[in-house]
Amino acid sequence: MRARRGWLLPLALVVMSTTACGQAAETSVTAGDGRSDGAVASSSEGSGHSEHPSNAGTPLDLKPSRDESTRVDIRKFSFGDAVWDSLWSQRQTVQLKGGTASVNGMSARLKGAPQYVDIDGDGVEDALATLVTEEGNGYGEFTYAWVVRGTEVRQVLPAVGMTEGCGDKTDAITAGGDGTLKATVRRKDPHSSCAESGSQAPEKITIMVKDGYAWQSAPSVSALRCVAEPGRGMAMRGAHLMGKGLRAFPAPDAPVIATAAQLKYYDLADTQSDMPTGWTRLLMIRADSDKRGRTPCAFGSAG
Repeated sequence: MRARRGWLLPLALVVMSTTACGQAAETSVTAGDGRSDGAVASSSEGSGHSEHPSNAGTPLDLKPSRDESTRVDIRKFSFGDAVWDSLWSQRQTVQLKGGTASVNGMSARLKGAPQYVDIDGDGVEDALATLVTEEGNGYGEFTYAWVVRGTEVRQVLPAVGMTEGCGDKTDAITAGGDGTLKATVRRKDPHSSCAESGSQAPEKITIMVKDGYAWQSAPSVSALRCVAEPGRGMAMRGAHLMGKGLRAFPAPDAPVIATAAQLKYYDLADTQSDMPTGWTRLLMIRADSDKRGRTPCAFGSAG
């Protein structure tokens, strides 16, 4: 995968804009630890990939639609022939055909059947579907929420569940029909070997799904898939944001999940190479952050 150079933001240039929370229960999706479903990450170069997905990241209003005659039946949607945004941070896409894709030595495959759930409580089924990715020794399972909006089925960004060969693992996801998901995750100890991926005790988190994006809303508000940087200090205060906020995803229409008033501290994360041009990953601590878990993160831009 082509890497982008990391860059530092002047204190006054970190910019961004909403947040929410809730509960969930009932239908579940489980993510396996094995490698029986091979497949993989996409690249911005080569056939089958683009940095401008046609069905990902579009703002969604998840309020119930009153016109049932225009609603699409998600069970008729072909996930195995859809365009997937598989590299969540760079907005790169992969086009599946017959449930699989292979580009430049990388492969991707739909894992099993989607799980049909009502994520937003409008009485219409949505879905949780998993894309398995593989390249060389790299392996990952990425579960995405797909929501029905009128006559369209749209992918929510980023993945709400991730199981990686040398990283965190998502054991289960449940949907309660109120715009939230509950996930059980096991974080990888950053000091452990790859054989010990997902080695820490199970942790329950709440994920908010809104406006086409997903982020963690409890126990701490955070973007999903933060990079573990234990012991990392933070030097910048919320006032440095000049009234702007930090977003749930590196996109200008992503919800703001931390305003300057809510932030106690923030700083640049060490890992920046996978960021889209003009965006940076930031570690942050809100006044209401749970200090026991992984340091929360969010995204800022210089525009």
